Amino acid sequence: MTTLMLTQMEANELISMKKKFENKKQTVLNESFEECFNLISENKQEHFVLDMKQGKIDLKKIKYQNRFDEVIPLVRFESKGIHENPDGTIIKGPHIHIYKEGYGDKFAVPSPFNNPEDVLESIKQFCKYCNIEETNFTYQSINIFPKNKDNKNEN
Repeated sequence: MTTLMLTQMEANELISMKKKFENKKQTVLNESFEECFNLISENKQEHFVLDMKQGKIDLKKIKYQNRFDEVIPLVRFESKGIHENPDGTIIKGPHIHIYKEGYGDKFAVPSPFNNPEDVLESIKQFCKYCNIEETNFTYQSINIFPKNKDNKNEN
């Protein structure tokens, strides 16, 4: 299996390139979602994919990824976890992987996003970071235990 590599200049151009959803529609995300959306550049020459995933057990564990040509990860956001970079530096908590020539997506930096565990806010910030046009996302959370006015679960 051959690994496709980009130069840093190519990767930076692809990340900053304006991207649109191929099928623009309102999208409802339910808890524990796992979705994949096809994106296309404004000039309709380059194809991208937006992967979105929320943990099944830990709903605050969120991952978004922007891939080029289906196989090359350009940017990946993870709301939780610990990551060790190839140079030995450790990143704890929300972080973002950005393509680095010779390393692919192996390097991460602390997340630049505010409120990284908020699903809709983090989607909006990730799309802006990757220059993906905003679409109409809605998030439906199923709360089994209604909260009283003191913000405590009732039994």
